[in-house]
Amino acid sequence: LKYKKLNTKIDYSWLGNDLDWTEWHEPSLLSFFGIKIQNRVKKFLTLLSQKNINILEDQILSKKTIFKIDEWSEKFNGNLNQLYAYKYKNFRLGKGVASSLISHFRDNNFNPNNNLKKVKKLLKSAAIVFERCDAILKKKKYSKIVTFNGRFGTSYPIILLAKKYNIKIARHERGSTHNKYEIFNGDIHDFSFIRKEIKRYWMKKSKNFLKISKSYFNNRIEGKPIAFEKGYSYRKNQIKNYTKYKKTKNENLIVFYTTQDYENSAINNDLNQEKYFKEFLKIALRLQKTNIIVRVHPQRHNKNNFETLKWLKYESKRVKVIGAEDKTDSYKLMELADVIVSYSSNILVEAAYWGKKSICLSKNTRFTDCKRVITIKKFSELSSILSKRKYKPKNKTNCLPLAYYFQTYGIEFSYYKAINHFEGNFLGHDLSWKPRLLVHIEKIFPRIKKYFVNF
Repeated sequence: LKYKKLNTKIDYSWLGNDLDWTEWHEPSLLSFFGIKIQNRVKKFLTLLSQKNINILEDQILSKKTIFKIDEWSEKFNGNLNQLYAYKYKNFRLGKGVASSLISHFRDNNFNPNNNLKKVKKLLKSAAIVFERCDAILKKKKYSKIVTFNGRFGTSYPIILLAKKYNIKIARHERGSTHNKYEIFNGDIHDFSFIRKEIKRYWMKKSKNFLKISKSYFNNRIEGKPIAFEKGYSYRKNQIKNYTKYKKTKNENLIVFYTTQDYENSAINNDLNQEKYFKEFLKIALRLQKTNIIVRVHPQRHNKNNFETLKWLKYESKRVKVIGAEDKTDSYKLMELADVIVSYSSNILVEAAYWGKKSICLSKNTRFTDCKRVITIKKFSELSSILSKRKYKPKNKTNCLPLAYYFQTYGIEFSYYKAINHFEGNFLGHDLSWKPRLLVHIEKIFPRIKKYFVNF
């Protein structure tokens, strides 16, 4: 609508009809009664049409093309690396499929052979989106394409085709609060691009930048919900100032905060955390009077505690593993620690801000430019850095750009009014996929809502 206001010629195309697998489905029982997310799509397209946005017709694929897609998707039978490399017409659609499924299962060791049915469904969906998008781009020349995020199974094909046709690509995503969105003109999963974005926002910072930046660190340490994390705090299930760990007088305590592996893997196929941790552990255990606590990243949904189980194998007399589900206060551990280490967790910037020696094992993060965090370039440097007792940190203002970015990035909505992170009105209309009757029933009968959620 903003492009239209600028008299830009713009088409809108919905490519998501009748896919075997999408990121989200309505509950099967409701679908049986005709309550479908497709109703939301139809309403949305109608509203755009009323604003004179040109809606492209559905791209109908031939039976021959569908047969070839079926044949291609059914042929897959391999491991995760083979899925990443799996090509359709010489395009690696398997990469987006792997990314979606790792996020879906929250497991970076996701085994396609254990979920082959879902893998094949998503491969088919990715290829259908590819063919629908390709049919549009063959007919008409565009200077720019805007699509969502880019890494998922059903949006990655659009990114690949934009490159094929040499079309500029913009990725839309949520902003720092639920009242904002962001348009990225680069790959949002490329940390070198995000570092440029952080600098860009810092260059045009507001007069009250100091207050805004400090509020990020204060809110984190106080356990307040963070807007850019959808109003969630990972300390939700932790007890403030609680820890069973008793630090002795002359002990050198290192706390290693794990990063959520499935995120690194899904976004960048980065599987180096454990490898680098082993190197770190080998060196740290050579130091006298040194003990290590491994704080496993708290999970939002992981009831099976995959992450905790993975790290428990490193527990020993001098290595204590505190699980994701443990009530220990992560920030109390930060207070006790002499040194903070992580592969790529943002907590390194927080610890650095509060004056701790913070060591990053990854060479490529959002905050690689933050000089107050020590980034390890060669592991041969690590021993002397860990053992050096006197630590003179760089200026703490180095930590502010990341905090300011997390608190401010994005563009205010003009046509959408958010109620919260998940609901809102577009052009004054409720776009919920649920009929109003069901919404009223949920409000009146919370138990029914709970039953449907569990169902």
